Amino acid sequence: NVGPPLCTALFGGLLLLGSEEVVATANNVFVAVVVVSFAALLALATGSVEPERLLRADLPAVIPAIPTMFVSLVYHNVVPVITTQLE
Repeated sequence: NVGPPLCTALFGGLLLLGSEEVVATANNVFVAVVVVSFAALLALATGSVEPERLLRADLPAVIPAIPTMFVSLVYHNVVPVITTQLE
């Protein structure tokens, strides 16, 4: 499969050889693509929402999931801090 090495070479080369301005512009374009993709997914999913299901939700079942929710909010910040401290 040639896709992953090609993608790595293309974007790695952009980061390695591109100026700071080129990298910033590419990053802005990619962020815009992500935002547009997310908006499109929301628009497509809107027709499938069934609000009446929220009335039958099992709210006590949420309590065991709360620690996982908090970890998912800070995980990407914790790992670099711990890595730096271990070095």
